[in-house]
Amino acid sequence: MKVMYNIWIRHLLITANSFVVVAMITLLVLNVSFLNPIGRAFDNYSVIDLYFQMLAETSPRTSSRAVTVVDMSALNMRRDIADVIDHIEQYNPAVLGVDIVFEGIKEDTIGDNRIMDQAERYNNIVYSCKSYRDNEGSMQEVHSFFTPFIDVKEGIVNFQRDLYAGIKRYMQTGIQSSNELRPSFVFQIANNFAKQQVAPFSEEPLLINFTPKRFEQLSCDSVSQYPNLIENRIVLLGATKEEYDMHYTPLGKMSGVELQAYAIDMLVNKENVRTVPTALLFFISILLVLFVEVIQNSFLEFAERIQKPIPRFLLSTEMAISIITFIIMAMLLAISFHFFRWFGLFINLGWAFSAMAFLHINRQLYDTCYIIIKKNPS
Repeated sequence: MKVMYNIWIRHLLITANSFVVVAMITLLVLNVSFLNPIGRAFDNYSVIDLYFQMLAETSPRTSSRAVTVVDMSALNMRRDIADVIDHIEQYNPAVLGVDIVFEGIKEDTIGDNRIMDQAERYNNIVYSCKSYRDNEGSMQEVHSFFTPFIDVKEGIVNFQRDLYAGIKRYMQTGIQSSNELRPSFVFQIANNFAKQQVAPFSEEPLLINFTPKRFEQLSCDSVSQYPNLIENRIVLLGATKEEYDMHYTPLGKMSGVELQAYAIDMLVNKENVRTVPTALLFFISILLVLFVEVIQNSFLEFAERIQKPIPRFLLSTEMAISIITFIIMAMLLAISFHFFRWFGLFINLGWAFSAMAFLHINRQLYDTCYIIIKKNPS
């Protein structure tokens, strides 16, 4: 009984020390300046990116039942944009989201007047505005030129971003700007389409569900050919081919308006990605790493019992342990991927996998320290 107790104490200490090593390395990377590029690389990576890519490779893209995108990349004049808005409105969209800020008065007076008239006439349009931080650190907003005179539905179009990590994974329903919480563009559109609040109004980041979908895209001159893709749907009017509005996502590079489409579709269909609570994830990670520690140790004990020297040597090497660990990690990744695929539940195995990488070294360290202490009990 005491032997078994000692064995499990050994397993637990090796497992715990592996997490300690990972934590120390993480703190080192985050706090030592010359290691900042490594820290940014870690920040820019998430296991869920791999899940979405695996879905893209293994599952057919389903068509969005709610969102249509109309490309306005070829339009420069406001009068031309006004023509497209009028054209779309002829076919009764449920909501028209205009992913462009009409900043300032232009020389196109006719276009400005028509845009202003549409803002007053159509009550199903959601306009976008932008927020930014000025030189003094205060949040400022940029609105369309007509908003001081006309009460319109507006939402902040910015997505949460990190200074260095360029991959967009998160959205917010509320964005702090000008000393108040303002609704995001996607939140406004989803609420107006559903005619109710589709999610809590909060700054809390929501992971965008990038399960691959196909959003019908129409050119600005082909709207009349597809009235069924306009009527009673959410129509997003934006540029799909402008390089300045391209963003990196778990599915690769996509336009800002398509990024909006993914976020809106998720809110409307209530297909939010659920994540395992931190406390439970920590407990699961410990169990998984402990499981791998037991497997590795049992494998080494099996190798030591082999009488033939060459097989015993080969199976006792670090390479053999690495292969066993890789197989286990691949199986765990497959299981967690299917949980994500079937139940929309994301189990982040990043910390567990990192700790598993240090198990063999920590086992050797533990055994060495144990031998030294045993020889020198004083």
